[in-house]
Amino acid sequence: MLESPRTSANNQMQRTPRSRLGCILNIIGAGSLIWNVRPLAPAVKTQDFTVTEFVGHWRARWGVFCADWILRSDSALAGKISVLSIPILRLTGTWSIDGDKLVSIYDKNFFIPSGKDTDRLLEVAQDYFILLTSIGTRRRWERVYERRLA
Repeated sequence: MLESPRTSANNQMQRTPRSRLGCILNIIGAGSLIWNVRPLAPAVKTQDFTVTEFVGHWRARWGVFCADWILRSDSALAGKISVLSIPILRLTGTWSIDGDKLVSIYDKNFFIPSGKDTDRLLEVAQDYFILLTSIGTRRRWERVYERRLA
């Protein structure tokens, strides 16, 4: 028996609700919270890395979102979150390393009521680090090298 295109589409939607919902949630940035949670890896031994190695410009991307952090040597933090390359939020504050945690304290940020965010360092290298965020998602931050104009 042949199925009509409409019936076939309905059956397909019933078979793959997670993938469709996951696609929608990834578009708005919440999908990583639900489906990208993995077992915890051992924390990095941060004594192998100095705080000065975190100083610089870092970028993380997920879906249509992009976050830039500039971590300064005086513990100042400046950040920007963009959607489709359009800045939607600017952040300022301070940052520090506390054991295997990256602690950010934001100034006047209505998205984080306490103003403080503590993320666990899972992996650290010269050009990237991976965090387990306070909401349970993994986020890879890559160093941004500024190009000098001639």
